[in-house]
Amino acid sequence: PDLRGLAVLPSGHLVAGLCEPPGLLVFDLHIGGAPRRLLWPVPPAGTPAFRPVDLAARADGGLWVLDAGPGHCRIWSLNAQLDWLPLHDHAPTGEAFADFSLPLAAKQAVALTATDDAAWVLDNHLKRGACGLWRVSTQSTPTRLETHALIDLLEDDAQAGFQLAGHDLLALPDGKLLLVSQDGNQAFAFQPAQHK
Repeated sequence: PDLRGLAVLPSGHLVAGLCEPPGLLVFDLHIGGAPRRLLWPVPPAGTPAFRPVDLAARADGGLWVLDAGPGHCRIWSLNAQLDWLPLHDHAPTGEAFADFSLPLAAKQAVALTATDDAAWVLDNHLKRGACGLWRVSTQSTPTRLETHALIDLLEDDAQAGFQLAGHDLLALPDGKLLLVSQDGNQAFAFQPAQHK
């Protein structure tokens, strides 16, 4: 199977994104055995199918899921029982993609991590030579934070022509984020609120 993204939940479950058929595989690390399949519904006409890119455990025991592909980027939130959680405050429509996924304007979403209060999506659509980070929470509208100020941390001769495209993103226990550059030569640890 074509798997994308892994997350370990506090409940002792390993979750993997499944591309075909679209959904998640849930492995019970305590009991073992075959994984449970959580299949995504077929989207409405004109809506791209679910395509997991990355997963991140939520602080409350649930799961964030980054779903992206050509022409779309969405994030899903699941609780500790792996039921979908609404990320909108509109009245339910009865259609899963409208009720439970949150579209993001990210153009090249490649990675996901989570802090205590939010999910962070790494977007390799470069602005001013650097990638962006989308902050998503259940409490506010998604916002893009720019990372071009991180280039200023490099020595002067290394800044010329340097472009910061990310490979992966990790939330550290102290609330900082660790951004690993695509070329693998740099990693930047920073407080995201300082780099808007």
